[in-house]
Amino acid sequence: MKTHLFALILLMFTIAVAADRNSVATHAATPFESRATGYSAVDPIIKVYFVSDMFSAEQRRALWDAMQNWTSSRRTAGAKITFVDVGETNGLIDCHSCLTVIREEIFTSNRKWRSSFNRLRQDHTGRTVSAWIGLDRTASSTAALKELMLKALERGLGAA
Repeated sequence: MKTHLFALILLMFTIAVAADRNSVATHAATPFESRATGYSAVDPIIKVYFVSDMFSAEQRRALWDAMQNWTSSRRTAGAKITFVDVGETNGLIDCHSCLTVIREEIFTSNRKWRSSFNRLRQDHTGRTVSAWIGLDRTASSTAALKELMLKALERGLGAA
């Protein structure tokens, strides 16, 4: 009797996990862009804020170029997404289709994880509404910043 009960509980758990995985897969799209699932974006225009005094003018241009290059490569794959530079801010911005770019302390020697893509808010379906990208403070060259930006965009919005 105990064996049958255990088998029934295990079966129910397996079904619940499979249903949850299917739910996550169908709601993987963000309002910014799909995560390689082919879903259309809820809002294809992302307002980008840079936190003031964290990037030089040259570094900010390099980051913007990286975002535009990432967008161009996504367009050839059929994705419709546009970044709009709305200026600088003094902190994280939490609004619909907003992305804030900041510097942060990242304590790792692994180059792959020297940038991060972080959700601030999501809607009822699990789609990201507002997010921020953190780039390692120790990266100072424009080439390094571009690389970190591309990695963060790939991690958060899907590979180009």
